Amino acid sequence: MTLKTTAFVALICIIASCSSKERMSDYPINPTVPTQDVGIQPPSIATWGYQGLNGPENWAELSPSYALCGEGKAQSPINLVWSRPLGQPDIQFNYQPGPAQVTDTGNTIMVNASPGSFAIIRGEQYELKSILFHSSSEHTLSGNSLPIEVQMAHQNSSGQVAMIAFFAIEGPRNPLIDSIWSNIPQSKNIEQVTNKKLNFSELLPKKYTHYHYTGSLSTPPCIEGISWNILNTPITMSRDQILSFRQIYPHNNRPTQKLNNRKVTNY
Repeated sequence: MTLKTTAFVALICIIASCSSKERMSDYPINPTVPTQDVGIQPPSIATWGYQGLNGPENWAELSPSYALCGEGKAQSPINLVWSRPLGQPDIQFNYQPGPAQVTDTGNTIMVNASPGSFAIIRGEQYELKSILFHSSSEHTLSGNSLPIEVQMAHQNSSGQVAMIAFFAIEGPRNPLIDSIWSNIPQSKNIEQVTNKKLNFSELLPKKYTHYHYTGSLSTPPCIEGISWNILNTPITMSRDQILSFRQIYPHNNRPTQKLNNRKVTNY
């Protein structure tokens, strides 16, 4: 494993676990699910979470290394306001089937991809590293949340991180999501290898027009300089697929942050 790859693996651990206007009543949470299974973080699992004293409004106070969560001026997620697309999508995908590892990190469900899948973003190749899920969506569209946001973390040969994100709404069942959900381990922080090869191109929407802006990790330590690319077209998940995730993580989403004069381009 190269030094850059080792550093990125550590970064993704930080993203996931180491440390609206959408009607929530449409997706009720099973009240019998134990608290440790609905995103309330025991200190042994994570020092930050999405509720109470460890919630997003307090992240900057939890550790000096999290200071950007409160002081940063280019933070994510943001509210996206519609603008006319330029008609020049600049993302191409080359994802290959392969085994994957599914982990319940204590803050989200994370899927680590096997090597060999990449995206070309504005002419630069970024390898797919992992996939994360948030409920409700972290980015909003004209102030509106959507049921789930899927975030795919990529890294180029220089170590720069690019996120490709898209929304999931209720609709036809998603076969690839079934393959992921069925491999969620029963315990936190335990990797389970999928029993068949997954091709993440099957998870993508059919159209790749997208918003682009420069932001941050949406979790501590909230590092800035991250290239965000949010696809305009949502995918669908069945109602029970959405509920299955929300029974584990009903609200693992950071509130939107100030744009602070950043440019958002709709390609």
